[in-house]
Amino acid sequence: MISPSILFVIIIQTMYNFQMFTEALLLSKGGPNYSAYTFVYNIYKSAFTDLKFSMAMTQSIFLFAVISLVTLILMKVSNRFVYYEGER
Repeated sequence: MISPSILFVIIIQTMYNFQMFTEALLLSKGGPNYSAYTFVYNIYKSAFTDLKFSMAMTQSIFLFAVISLVTLILMKVSNRFVYYEGER
């Protein structure tokens, strides 16, 4: 009965992991040798440090597409292990 809730948490955590930004910025500003450099931190640097707003927007649209694709795949695969009481 808890499998739909577990699926929801998996999807939300996957989205959060793709969008991780605050940790990289506040703790290490990308870290030594770019060890904590995330994709969203790269978008931030492109937009506000390098002033390449079109590049940042393109990267943001790409990130949206990747997150949407991963979410769609998770929803399609979830039919195997998620039980909904109303379904037969």
